[in-house]
Amino acid sequence: MNEHEEVFILSYGCDLDHSNIDYLVKERLLPFSHWTNKKRPKETDICVRYEVFDINPKKHKQLYYGHKFYINKMRLEAFMYSLSKLKGNLVYVHPKVRGHVNVYIDDLEYTGRVYQTLVNDQKLIFIDEESENNFT
Repeated sequence: MNEHEEVFILSYGCDLDHSNIDYLVKERLLPFSHWTNKKRPKETDICVRYEVFDINPKKHKQLYYGHKFYINKMRLEAFMYSLSKLKGNLVYVHPKVRGHVNVYIDDLEYTGRVYQTLVNDQKLIFIDEESENNFT
């Protein structure tokens, strides 16, 4: 079995355009999901993981967590181009670096997700909704 290059893409921001993000994922990635296809499609060399983090708690969703999409470079470039036209930030993050973190602000503990960017190895920390203090 061929080894696929692994790519992890993160879209983040406030009040993201989830309807267009969902459309792009359904049209360009979902047909190539490991959930949809039991066998990896031929002529694919990239395994894509994609997550979205909206800091607006009313819009926060994790629809694609755990999905792997097997595509080629041309499909990846088209997907990234379309995403770049939408509101928000778009970064490549380390595929093997995603975790939880505890953050203390004014003696209150908050939980969050942490990612590490491929460029400059910056850590991105997002407060999530898993802890009671995160809603205050």
